[in-house]
Amino acid sequence: PSAAEGLRAAEAKVARLETKLSRAFSAEELVRLQSLSFRDLVVTVGTVQHPAASLELTEQGLALVGREGRALLGVSCDQEVQVVASVSGFTLSSRDAGRCLVESKYASVVGRLVKLWMAYKKEKRRLKAERFSLGRGEGRA
Repeated sequence: PSAAEGLRAAEAKVARLETKLSRAFSAEELVRLQSLSFRDLVVTVGTVQHPAASLELTEQGLALVGREGRALLGVSCDQEVQVVASVSGFTLSSRDAGRCLVESKYASVVGRLVKLWMAYKKEKRRLKAERFSLGRGEGRA
């Protein structure tokens, strides 16, 4: 086979695998994950830029972690979080944790996931607390 045919075959295989991967997980499966992590982000907190940072989404909230493993910013799911798209990424802000800029090649995807993840986990915690308080109230009656 010629080099061009080999290239077309490789491109077709990658396209098939991308399709399989995009269909492999439903939204239902995604919300059942206990955590998600994104690496190789550039995070600016105040005036200090932190290359090679990571963003961790967990049941408790989110954490931005520097290259050395040092926590840069943490936000609990109980806090209000704003995620606003910017030219090179997204701005993340909360009343307690402050504000930072997160930059990545895939910032629009990461930003949307952060916004949805935090809203979902917050409501999930609220529902759990409501169920708990109702259960306690019924036990006393």
